Amino acid sequence: MAAARDLLAAHRAGAERVLVLDLAAYELGNVLLRALGLPSAVVAQQLELVRQLCGPLVHPRPSLARRSGGSG
Repeated sequence: MAAARDLLAAHRAGAERVLVLDLAAYELGNVLLRALGLPSAVVAQQLELVRQLCGPLVHPRPSLARRSGGSG
């Protein structure tokens, strides 16, 4: 938790930039909703908080998926 707080503080100070992949947000929502059983309204609030803290979600270019062996 301390490392996450340090990273968030550095992000807010402009010393670091936290990027969240679109798939990571999907997976976070899945864990909150299915594994932890949180109500969908709470999940939506948490995902919005991530967007507010980190900015827009990052969508990798299709060429990155091809280079990494993924589909696309």
